[in-house]
Amino acid sequence: MAWGNKNEWSDDTLLALTGIIADISGANAIYLACPVKGKIVRVDSVVSGDPGAQGILTTSINGGTDITQTVVIANGASAGDRDSCQPADNNILAVGDGIKVISDGTPSNAVSAYITVTIELS
Repeated sequence: MAWGNKNEWSDDTLLALTGIIADISGANAIYLACPVKGKIVRVDSVVSGDPGAQGILTTSINGGTDITQTVVIANGASAGDRDSCQPADNNILAVGDGIKVISDGTPSNAVSAYITVTIELS
């Protein structure tokens, strides 16, 4: 197990990249640079409070087709609640690819989502 900078963690098979969407009540996004070849096997979010309405986070690679599986953040979520998805398609990465995670902007409260994208190395 090794820690890179404060925004990544890896072992021999997995790499985790992290970022923060500061406000999911707008169509705001984070962009992460992928330093390895692999596939996205999990996307997690932890929110800072109640979004006030259900929110959906969608992930894509290099602006391509969205990964079908989404992270659904429930209305009434509490600070620290975790939601996740396990992508099954459109999830293959090459070194240097860009990963985008975007909120659909439907929550009515300005809360943050702390994102972890887990990549299985190949």
